[in-house]
Amino acid sequence: MACETERLRVVQAEAEVARLEERLSDLQEMCGAIDDPVGNEECDKQLQELEQTVGLAISRMDRARTALRNCEAPAPVPPRTLTTTGLLAFLRVHDSGGFGDPATGDFIDGEVAFGLEPTSVGLEPRCREFGFQLRNDDRGPAHQGMLDLLRDAFVNELSVRVDYQQDSLPDGTPKQHSKPFRITVLRGL
Repeated sequence: MACETERLRVVQAEAEVARLEERLSDLQEMCGAIDDPVGNEECDKQLQELEQTVGLAISRMDRARTALRNCEAPAPVPPRTLTTTGLLAFLRVHDSGGFGDPATGDFIDGEVAFGLEPTSVGLEPRCREFGFQLRNDDRGPAHQGMLDLLRDAFVNELSVRVDYQQDSLPDGTPKQHSKPFRITVLRGL
């Protein structure tokens, strides 16, 4: 019953619009029957004012409906900050574009993709791949540094710690593809 106020506003707005549209229809019919030019002019003025009132009421009704839709929509699941540690299973760099499933929204627009061995510590079961962009923007130097660390870790078989945000799909299911914000190379693990 969290959206009762919004539902009530929609019902009231719809009733107001229906009442005003009926009044407008009656006034149009009445104005059509007037033969007197002065009376016709006065009636046209009343029609214009009522049409404006109907327009405002429709606008209020649309806002009430939008508020109700927003209230009834499931709340987005905030991203979780997670950490996992393990050996790299793969490291891939490719042309601009991305990877994942754009149809479901489980997609990363990026040129670098990597994954950790399934035995990694703290790895969420659904998080299979990580990725980020290599673009000439404000994050470019940090992302290039992360790629360099990943290459070193891959070549030297070193463990990495990945700090990342795990977003969720609209139904709350965690995405399989996440964006790291910190890469740490570890020795001796």
